[in-house]
Amino acid sequence: MSLDTLGVRPESQEREEAEVGPPPWPFGVPRDLSTGDLLRWLYAGRLTLVACVLGGALWLWRNLHPGDTFFATLIFLLAALATAGSYWWTHLARRPVTPSFSYGQAALDAAIVTGVVHLTGSVESPLTPLYILVIASGSLILPLSGGVLIGGLTSALFVAEAVFFNHGGIPGTVALQVALFGTVAVTVGLVADRLRKGGSQLGALESELRQLRLDSGDILNNIRSGILT
Repeated sequence: MSLDTLGVRPESQEREEAEVGPPPWPFGVPRDLSTGDLLRWLYAGRLTLVACVLGGALWLWRNLHPGDTFFATLIFLLAALATAGSYWWTHLARRPVTPSFSYGQAALDAAIVTGVVHLTGSVESPLTPLYILVIASGSLILPLSGGVLIGGLTSALFVAEAVFFNHGGIPGTVALQVALFGTVAVTVGLVADRLRKGGSQLGALESELRQLRLDSGDILNNIRSGILT
């Protein structure tokens, strides 16, 4: 009877499977999402957003101020370069995903969305809900305190946009939107933190079962060796 029939895989195969995919987030991720899934969605969403903004700017370039077209192009180039570098770091070079990397990704998305909001009507922009996506994604890749910090950063950027660049004055809805950002940050952060803790407990159980299976394989090998001799 072979080890495969008994459901026991060699230790080398276990190690190879553990090495597949990008390195894990330093704070852990919810159980149903892998590190690779989060990274792919993060990178793809960022590039899709800036590509749409640049495409719209080029489509309407005759009606736009040259400075706006230049700003849209600059946002696209910076986002593309940053995403390409991040992809190389995590998927090609397989470098460790440090806390600084995680915070940097969330801060970069907050800055990009602020630039997009600035181009599309400042605080009256229909794209301000994109801040909620930034907060949600930040809460998934950061601990609860980090998600709240990103919520504070997005709120500060939004208020700065309203104070310094909205020539029509500060609308009364700004306070409501900032309150919404804070609520989303805390709510999503709490949910992600609970999922993360549940995933850690389940991961520890799987590790124990994997070790038990490896030990069983060693015992079976010893028994088989004793029978053959």
